[in-house]
Amino acid sequence: MAEEEVDIEPIEPTFEHTEVGDQLRLAADRLGFNKNQLSKLSGVSRRHITLAFLGANISLSILKKLARVLDLTIITLGDLSLRARPRRSTPRSWTTPPKCSMTPSARSTTP
Repeated sequence: MAEEEVDIEPIEPTFEHTEVGDQLRLAADRLGFNKNQLSKLSGVSRRHITLAFLGANISLSILKKLARVLDLTIITLGDLSLRARPRRSTPRSWTTPPKCSMTPSARSTTP
């Protein structure tokens, strides 16, 4: 049998969130970061950064990583605003754990 030719049109990417991309790009420009620097600091690939700047549909984890490095505390998406929680002054890993108030004698039980 002869193969039938199928006319397939390429799928054009849609960039539904250009306002988010603009906010990310402006923040990177404000801080003087190029895509290579932003990639190294955030752990996000240059490809995903490019897509994010264009307003493509990116994951929330990528958005979170980029926003953290770019020091964005509010991101506007249409009529919705995403606001970051206030950062702790001392990272949790730097705080010392609380001391146990129970003495060894208080923990022991009598048989």
